[in-house]
Amino acid sequence: MTPAMDQGIAPCPHPVEISLEEYKSLRQEALTSMGTQQSILSFGTAALGILLAGAFNVFGDALAAALIFLLFVPLLSHLVLVLWMTEVVRMLRAGFFLANIENEISALIGRDGILTWERWAHARPSAEERDKGDIRVVLRDVDRLNFQVVTGLLFSIALAGVAIGNYELMQLEGEHKVLVVSLNLLVLGASIVLGYTAYQVHESGKRLRSERAYLPPARIGDTGEVYPAKLDNQRPGA
Repeated sequence: MTPAMDQGIAPCPHPVEISLEEYKSLRQEALTSMGTQQSILSFGTAALGILLAGAFNVFGDALAAALIFLLFVPLLSHLVLVLWMTEVVRMLRAGFFLANIENEISALIGRDGILTWERWAHARPSAEERDKGDIRVVLRDVDRLNFQVVTGLLFSIALAGVAIGNYELMQLEGEHKVLVVSLNLLVLGASIVLGYTAYQVHESGKRLRSERAYLPPARIGDTGEVYPAKLDNQRPGA
């Protein structure tokens, strides 16, 4: 029996146990963020669909259609984009910290290769691994394409709404010109604010993705020799 137990004091958990609990918690946060991303896109696109359907149903009423197309459609598109990008960065932030925990656990245990997923997924493949068609090269392109497609789609919907809304406003009589200018200025101001917010979120994610603290796990060569982890993923002395 340890002295701590003799004195009625609960033994302190091993640092590895503490790190593993934190690791599991952050893994769950990353998974939750991925699910939230899908929910935001699902409900956001559904709401946009309802708005567009309603706008086309009142297309004969120029003012009502213009308000929906010019005001609500672009603002909702930008809002969905900001919320989705925030969850993407939240997921990247969790992955960044998980990679550091993997390094800490490996150091505490005294051997590598115990927990490797985040470091492996984010480490840059070596030239040899790229030549062999490492799956990480393909996945990086898929992740980038997914980001570009979602961003491009939401921006396109917003721009189309502004264009159609202005077309509808042009059908109104001359006394509504003040309304045309006011609505455009309102949408422009709100779009700038949301667009700048989206840019800041994007830059935060970009910094996380380019952070070189992602130390890849040790690699085992064809001969069974273990190459220590290096930032450039190259064999020592190569």
